[in-house]
Amino acid sequence: MEQLYEFIERSLDDGQVSRNESAVLKERLAESGLNKRERGLLRHKIYALVSEKIHDPRDRELLGWLEDIHKALDSVYSPKERRFESLFFPSDSSFRQFLSVLKEAKQSLDICVFTITDNRVVSVLRDLKAAGVQIRIISDNDKAMDRGSDVYELARDDVPVRFDDTSNHMHHKFAILDNKLLLNGSYNWTRSANLYNQENLIITNEPELLQSFRQEFEKLWEKFG
Repeated sequence: MEQLYEFIERSLDDGQVSRNESAVLKERLAESGLNKRERGLLRHKIYALVSEKIHDPRDRELLGWLEDIHKALDSVYSPKERRFESLFFPSDSSFRQFLSVLKEAKQSLDICVFTITDNRVVSVLRDLKAAGVQIRIISDNDKAMDRGSDVYELARDDVPVRFDDTSNHMHHKFAILDNKLLLNGSYNWTRSANLYNQENLIITNEPELLQSFRQEFEKLWEKFG
């Protein structure tokens, strides 16, 4: 934060932010990973810096007014904290985190995975359905016939399920929670993936990624209807 503040302080020397300074500042802000509290502290220091340059008391009042307006706007319109998490397998802790994230679903859970054979995952899905979460599943028709597959069991529990019904594989492994959170990676929802395989899973609320994966899910849902 101190390096950011020093850079901003130097940019005040000529009373304007050049295009190059703006680009560098945005890059440094993105790299800094400041949380909400730290961003608020940095902004407060910037307002104090400008206030020191002002000699007319009326201008200082205007600066205070501007800060209050910014706080009000931020409280309503500021974007939610960005979320990026990575899980790696085999790992019991990663698996527990994976289940914990699934349990965050409150309204909807759209699942598009190659196969589901882990009864612990199925138990969470049944609990979510019982709690009123609307679940949809897209999976591979060939893998659904494998021993231990739970997809047809979920379909018998009145979970809407659709298959690709082709000689090719529906090989995706992603899920979307409440249209707000994306899980995506190599991780199959199987016990082997948790216990033995080298797998990864990324969790993010990045809007652009969410939008593209939502579009892909809806496209496949219609295609396999």
